[in-house]
Amino acid sequence: MSWIKTKNRLPDTDRLCWLYNEETGGIKLGSLFAIENGIYWTISNGYFERDLGRIESDCELDDNYEFTHWQYVPDLP
Repeated sequence: MSWIKTKNRLPDTDRLCWLYNEETGGIKLGSLFAIENGIYWTISNGYFERDLGRIESDCELDDNYEFTHWQYVPDLP
């Protein structure tokens, strides 16, 4: 799976992704979260579980994160 530029396409909301900022070198696990006033990046709290063959994590809305690239976390075998 290759990295996708955020300026070209955003991931589905509430789907765990690897997130990367090319300018700072920052790497996080998180997801895109939609609420009534917009969409925001959320960051994994570090606890993971399996849900319907996928790796899932509770994610927290914190700072105003900026990411340049993303890719979905792969499904479990």
